[in-house]
Amino acid sequence: MTIELTASPIKVKQVILPNGLTVWLNEDHSQSKVVGALVVKIGAKDSPNTGIAHYFEHIMFKGTDRIGTIDYEKEKQLLEKIEEKYAELKTKTSDAQRLEVQKEINRLSIEAAKYAIPNDFSNLITKYGGSRLNAGTSYDYTVYHNVFTPQYLEHWCELNSERLISPVFRLFQSELETVYEEKNMYDDRMESGVMKAIIGRIAAPHPYQYPIIGSTENLKNPDLKEMKDFFEKYYVAGNMGLVLTGDFDAEAAIPIIDRTFGRIRMGEVERPEAPAPKPFVGAEKYTVKFPIPFIKGAMMAWHTVPGTHPDKEAIDVMVGLLSNEGKTGLLDRVQVDGKVMMAQAAHVSLLDCGAVLAFAVPNPPFQLTSSAQKKLKEAVKTIKTGAFSEDFFQRVKRELLKSILVSLEEPVERAQIMYTTFASGRSWEDYELSLKRIDALTKEDIVTVANKYLTDNYLDVRKKTGRYPKDKIEKPPFAPIIPPNRGAESAFAQELEKLPIPEHRVHILDFDKDVVTTKLGGNDLATLYVTENEINDIFSLDIIYQRNQYDDPKLQYLDEYMSLLGTDKKSAHEVNEAFQNLGASLTWAVARREGIRISLTGYDKYFAETLKVLSDFIFNAKPEQSKVKKLANIKKLYNKSLKKSSDELSARLFEYVRYGEASDFRRMMTLAEVKKLKGDEMLELLAEVLQTEVDVHYTGKWKAEDVAPILCENLRIDKIKRVGDKPVLLKATKASDTKIYIVDEPKVNQAVIRAYLNIDALSKLDEKSAELYTSYLGRGMNSLLFQEIREYRSMAYGVGGYLDALDPIFKEDKADLILYMSTQADKTADAIALLDTLVRQAPEDVERYGDAQKTLTNLAYTMYPEVRRKSRRISTLRRKGFDNDIAVEYLDVASTVTQNDMVSFHNNKVKDAPIIYTIVGNKKHIDIDKLKTLGEVVFLKKDDFLRL
Repeated sequence: MTIELTASPIKVKQVILPNGLTVWLNEDHSQSKVVGALVVKIGAKDSPNTGIAHYFEHIMFKGTDRIGTIDYEKEKQLLEKIEEKYAELKTKTSDAQRLEVQKEINRLSIEAAKYAIPNDFSNLITKYGGSRLNAGTSYDYTVYHNVFTPQYLEHWCELNSERLISPVFRLFQSELETVYEEKNMYDDRMESGVMKAIIGRIAAPHPYQYPIIGSTENLKNPDLKEMKDFFEKYYVAGNMGLVLTGDFDAEAAIPIIDRTFGRIRMGEVERPEAPAPKPFVGAEKYTVKFPIPFIKGAMMAWHTVPGTHPDKEAIDVMVGLLSNEGKTGLLDRVQVDGKVMMAQAAHVSLLDCGAVLAFAVPNPPFQLTSSAQKKLKEAVKTIKTGAFSEDFFQRVKRELLKSILVSLEEPVERAQIMYTTFASGRSWEDYELSLKRIDALTKEDIVTVANKYLTDNYLDVRKKTGRYPKDKIEKPPFAPIIPPNRGAESAFAQELEKLPIPEHRVHILDFDKDVVTTKLGGNDLATLYVTENEINDIFSLDIIYQRNQYDDPKLQYLDEYMSLLGTDKKSAHEVNEAFQNLGASLTWAVARREGIRISLTGYDKYFAETLKVLSDFIFNAKPEQSKVKKLANIKKLYNKSLKKSSDELSARLFEYVRYGEASDFRRMMTLAEVKKLKGDEMLELLAEVLQTEVDVHYTGKWKAEDVAPILCENLRIDKIKRVGDKPVLLKATKASDTKIYIVDEPKVNQAVIRAYLNIDALSKLDEKSAELYTSYLGRGMNSLLFQEIREYRSMAYGVGGYLDALDPIFKEDKADLILYMSTQADKTADAIALLDTLVRQAPEDVERYGDAQKTLTNLAYTMYPEVRRKSRRISTLRRKGFDNDIAVEYLDVASTVTQNDMVSFHNNKVKDAPIIYTIVGNKKHIDIDKLKTLGEVVFLKKDDFLRL
């Protein structure tokens, strides 16, 4: 099958500025937003184990000598003294000596903060149309990105070029603590230790062996001079790329980009050749620890090639023959057949090296790890010997190409592909050629690379039960650094105000014009939504039956069960192959309270044939009791994993405290109940689903009148008789006093905190005021909670809040304010006390009120959905009782709610309301006595709220 690349939105214009900066521009006028990204070819490998690349990513948000300061000359003198003290800190060996230097750093930092304008950069991004501001550091590159509205293109360019010219290392001590919190968060994830260990051996002695965030020892001993040298060496124009994709005029943008980003100093970067990973000799035995005793595991890892190597595309397809989206891979088949519990393969491709990983989890409790590994070896042998069909090979290629083309449709995903391509050293033409190379690959090419790389020299990884030790980081005894100049205008901010703001049309989702809506059948129980796709010839179809998992928990397992079945005439493999033969992919999803979704993507010219395959499968599925046993094993693994995850435990604890036995999690099936499921019982459940009210969303090139009869026939619309389930309304437990529920989890560094407070009877004005208040309180980087808790005091890495309001359909007048935070365990009591104080505080800050208005406005301007999501947004909002796009509501709130309205709402509904807190963390490090000053402390055990 030939892929028409010109039909996809990947026309990229490249411009090289005189200073050497590469610019990639891609126009897409389908949505009213632009995605901007700055990518620097510098990552963790260039400062191995120090964390400098990641630290510097954080520093790039602190401003420059013109952004974030009221008097840089005076501030600079103090910052230079702080730099000297950090250099002195590295020479101290005793804890007492280090503490004295750190106290002096703290004192100087507080003095320097008197000249700082906190969050000036992020505030200006918000002021000028920006949202979703973020950054990331990888092994090979660092990227800074956000979404913004098109009329502020010049402002965006001014801000983001300025930050690259003269960044200032202000408020460094606070950011250091924030990075500690980030490290604790990653270390608490149970997969973190095992992945560090595996990557460490695969990559060594290459710097990829070290974690991106760096070692604790290096984090404790930062060197500001090293960081400045790092900036001087790597942040030069020849080592950077600018990516813009979205609703702008490329030709008009070039002079603006040249004037702004052309100021960045020239320079190229020469890197010494990094050492190659140490080869594996034979089957090198390697044991890793994983904290779940129930499961065993086998992994095989082979070294491959860097991401720019000509063999990369062939390796990607080779891995697709092992496991793929259509579940037709050799390892997929082993899993579907129940010969192992789980099996999968992946290709990790970095700039300097790569690896193919294949792993399998044996069936519990008796299957041996060696037996699972045997299945991996058999699959690899099949590819190496060419014992797979040409037809299978072509199907996998088509699926891979289709997936790539769909990912290029949406601006945020497209921007990511663009900047990762640039960071890898490839041109956009190289990227397009790589798609053509995939299409041109032959079966013989795959056999060649399989024999070249999947040799008898590999890493033989086995799992044993255990945990890797965690570094302990104590809460520092320092005073918080709270700059007094919030709301002050820097000289640079005043310059930005002088720039013109052109008119620009805002895209608002129109319920009547953006999609064609048609009723199917004659009983008003099936609705078709059709959206025209002008991008390519790939259709998407979402079939959403209005059946509620909450009312029948068995539905939770329907998607997994159906993925294992065939029909009365076809095996599960033959069904998967039938879809893949047509270039189609099938997925199922069971949402907690939002219906059963069957999703198809495929090629428009095969739409009718694809629907026939789907119809045959869903209406003729054959029950298999042996596959139900797999559901029980999945549930058992889920239960074991759940008990080791503080995030998952927190979610379930919070829901239990909030809703009691009505919680979704308390209604889920237990392992004993799953074991009693019957295969035919599950298909009877499916039959009920297929006769329930349905929304069908088609995006493609066909017209509604052409799609409708095909759907009516193949989905048996005339058989639909059951009205859909109504949305479930769960009402939170009414709190009379503040309470704090704690579950002890001694193996984690961080405490995961969630909270809620009831808000009674809301008028229409209250609803609007609540929306703006939560934007003020906890939405985004400019919010009160983020700035006061994270930015000023480094009490948490993630913190925020939102209004969980009832949908209009319920005609109710209550809502809950939801708060969340994660923090180092020994900071828990102080962090909650601060959170409590901030929530009680009246929202009288004029600057934050303006920020809240702008945050909502920017969100409204940039939330117009990409083409495949339009109709689902419309139908979801309609079912919830909305008459307009939620963006209209946000714009109305931002323009009509006054600060007095917001203050009144807070004083009447929030100020004195009891707050219910839940904490999952190590109680040994939590100051329980201090928590008791806030409210009653209640200790729960996992068995009190988990239903396993």
